[in-house]
Amino acid sequence: GASPVQNIGAYGSEAKDTIESVYVLDTKKDEYVTLSNSECKFSYRNSLFKEDPKRYIVISVTFRLNKKGKLNLDYKDVKDYFIFKKNGEPSLKQMREAIIEIRKRKLPEVKDYGTAGSFFKNVVVSASKAQELVSKYPEMILHPVNDKKVKVPVAWILDNLCGFRGVKKGNVGTYKNQALVIINLGDATAIEIIALAQKMVDGVFEKTGIEIFPEVEYVE
Repeated sequence: GASPVQNIGAYGSEAKDTIESVYVLDTKKDEYVTLSNSECKFSYRNSLFKEDPKRYIVISVTFRLNKKGKLNLDYKDVKDYFIFKKNGEPSLKQMREAIIEIRKRKLPEVKDYGTAGSFFKNVVVSASKAQELVSKYPEMILHPVNDKKVKVPVAWILDNLCGFRGVKKGNVGTYKNQALVIINLGDATAIEIIALAQKMVDGVFEKTGIEIFPEVEYVE
């Protein structure tokens, strides 16, 4: 149920790419309805369900997969994986295996650390802001969304510009292989987690002038 709510995604693909419909309980009308992909109003890490969070309860999701789907090899980790493997043009099966292996390397096992995974969303900026960033940091790899918008890699900024990979602050820290992942090192409190997250927000803004936002939801 969380996949359509958050429109989860990674490496250039999102849940909306394969979701055909979502069956929900509309608590406002007190009836079950099937919403088409377009009716779900999907966008980057957003949907109708996040815009009106108390109205819909997701019952089931229908996915339609494409056996001949176009593969996205634009992301550095994916590209490097297949260069190392020397497999040439990968199949869908090989792409799946690659993503699983890359994710296992970057994300901790939940049995080892408490974590919500990627803590912050990537940021979509204007083409002019993207050009400003590339001029200042030529090694930064950006991902165009369209002619006017560009996605900025927050994990890369946190790691390479802010030095947040593998840091420890009391009972909370970031994962050794991925600065975007905040982990509980033992008995971390919400206050400690929020404090570290704010330091990361401030660090990114200081280096780039970009404000980043949590992908996780705070529950009070």
